[in-house]
Amino acid sequence: MLHRTTLPRSRHPGVREPAPGSCRPALNKEWSHLVTLEILHSRRELDLAVREMRAWDESLYQHVMRVAELAAAVARAMGFSPEEVELARLGGLLHDFAKVTWPREMIAKPFLDADDLVIVRAHPVLGADLVRERIPGLDPVVLRIIREHHERDGAGYPFGLPNGELHPLSRVVACVECFAAMTERRPYRTASLTREEALKHIIADGLDVTVARILSRLPGVVV
Repeated sequence: MLHRTTLPRSRHPGVREPAPGSCRPALNKEWSHLVTLEILHSRRELDLAVREMRAWDESLYQHVMRVAELAAAVARAMGFSPEEVELARLGGLLHDFAKVTWPREMIAKPFLDADDLVIVRAHPVLGADLVRERIPGLDPVVLRIIREHHERDGAGYPFGLPNGELHPLSRVVACVECFAAMTERRPYRTASLTREEALKHIIADGLDVTVARILSRLPGVVV
């Protein structure tokens, strides 16, 4: 049985970190949200996928929107190209798409049993497969981010991949997603972590320290 707040440990070396003082305050929350909405409306298949997540549960929609915006802001601040920034945004937006196939009662379960864990551990691969079918022609990097967003230097799932085999944007989305999940209100727990607590948790649990540092420098991050 696994408690919902349990996070596997990892290290993610090799991700670019800007020089001290060079991190731009990249996250304007309102602007970033509008960019994400504009991308949604630019492609019908993508819009339908996100609408399906919102229909399944409003909290899932709010989560993926937040992860998309934070992932884009972090990638931009780390010096990724504009094209890579948008791939991070799309990967964040679609990383949990497979949850639309989950039993709805899993939304509020405080503990996950063995049957639940089978579903949870399958969702990165299932999500990538579903997104590939629903949104033809999507960049393969986005599908890779979806598959890899729970990998943790050999300790994650579904494949237990070491850091060296992960895409750098997968490491960005993985860290941002954990930060978002820990600071959001969830029906299966009584309280969320503060921004400072979440960042300490991320670093202590071995998630990407570089990404955590970028998150700590973004003045527009709201919890």
